[in-house]
Amino acid sequence: MESILTLKLKQGIQEHQKGNLKEAEILYRNVLHAEPKHPDANHNLGILSASINKTNSAIKLFKTALEVNPKIEQFWISYINALINDQQYENAKKVLKKAKKNGVTKSKLNAMVSELDFKVKNPAPLPSETQRLINYYQNGSMHDAKKLANSIIEKCPNDQFTWKILGELLKQEGKIHEAYLANKKAVELNPQDPVSLNNLGICLRDLKKDEEAIEVFKKAIFFKEDFYPAHSNLGNTFRSLDKLEEAELSFRNWVNLEPGNASAYISLGVILYARGDLEAALNIFEKAYSINPKLNESKLCLTLLKARREKSTQDINLALTIKEKQNNKSISRLYTSNLPVKKDLISCLYKMQTRELDKKQKNDARFGNGICSIDYQLFDNKSPIIKNVADDLSLIIKKYFNSEIYIYDSFFNILGAGGGTTPHAHLVELDKDKYLNFSKQKYSLVYYLDVGDQDCEEPGILKLYNPSEDFLPYDGMILILPANRKHSAVYSGKKDRVMIGINFYVLWFSNNV
Repeated sequence: MESILTLKLKQGIQEHQKGNLKEAEILYRNVLHAEPKHPDANHNLGILSASINKTNSAIKLFKTALEVNPKIEQFWISYINALINDQQYENAKKVLKKAKKNGVTKSKLNAMVSELDFKVKNPAPLPSETQRLINYYQNGSMHDAKKLANSIIEKCPNDQFTWKILGELLKQEGKIHEAYLANKKAVELNPQDPVSLNNLGICLRDLKKDEEAIEVFKKAIFFKEDFYPAHSNLGNTFRSLDKLEEAELSFRNWVNLEPGNASAYISLGVILYARGDLEAALNIFEKAYSINPKLNESKLCLTLLKARREKSTQDINLALTIKEKQNNKSISRLYTSNLPVKKDLISCLYKMQTRELDKKQKNDARFGNGICSIDYQLFDNKSPIIKNVADDLSLIIKKYFNSEIYIYDSFFNILGAGGGTTPHAHLVELDKDKYLNFSKQKYSLVYYLDVGDQDCEEPGILKLYNPSEDFLPYDGMILILPANRKHSAVYSGKKDRVMIGINFYVLWFSNNV
């Protein structure tokens, strides 16, 4: 019987050393099932349990091993360390005295006493608390995460990891100065942590302290040369200061560190374009597109910049035409028209995959009772009905602008009572880039298929801002407005309101338009 247990124990040790923890645990428990007091099996299973943060189980197992054989020095060391890690400091002190009487080496006892003294003076959260904090953060339970982080810091004011998490939570709340202070504390506690330095640099940049941010990003890179987020953020900060040569170097470093990241190539491409090298920029955008063809940004840059290259001179007549229209009294309403709603279009939308508006996604202005398309690629749908409406709307836009267009996204909304949108515009980050200047080429279209019930308190008036204008839509109405024009709507009718939205770019470009 003993030889079989010895064999199983050896097999368990082998699996444990290989990192096969489940297999090792099964073998150790097989030994303990036959001999519950087996000292080595108890000790080894305790080591395994401690490694996966099952500290309470580990302590019980170490205690059993010691009761059976108190002459094994490692049993004492494992038991005391587990008590210290579980913050059972008084019990650890008592066991240290017993260990001394049982002949544990003085140097090892002194090391554990020093560790205990340090932990008492510098309390740390329990591993279970830290794991709970991580779980809250990863699951998006930000309120619970922040509450727990503050609780941990109150008990353990020098826990660097918790300060780092708190900084992220505060930043997500838009409390930039408080986030800055939290990240500053995290850096003070560990001045060589590249993640904390990078987070601090981001806060400094958000506080418009770009020069300070640059120095902090450089420190992060000094301590971890291949830490690509710091290279990316350093490049973006240089770009905001118009230091294009330095920005290019930073983005090239990012590309070298992450050659499979299309976003890195896009950032580099923008800088090359800003520096006047259109051909090099297009080559970089082609690379980004080859890495990730589904990334809208690379295709957008390729399409618009190729169109600019093909126009050796600007279409002055078109520019003047648009300029004249924008100088009209209703500058927000570049175009309104009517397109009769084709049969089966609305029923087709209801059959498509959707998500509920109250399950709000980040940066989504839509809210309340209603549904919308599952993504922003409605016109990619193979349905002939969807293809027809896409063609009809595209033709209307092309005729109005006398230009080819690039449709960036397309979607539909179906609002019930209480549904609507908060004030918003339709600009992505690339549109806001001052070197690309894409925003001047971007427009939004809304096509009302069914305006629903307008005999109610909130009939779904489309409100435009700066200047303020209101439009009460009608079935079949099309409205085109600049994508940078903020707008909103609230609807409370009993019948569903159905609409299609498009964000698109015209392929002309003029600084005067």
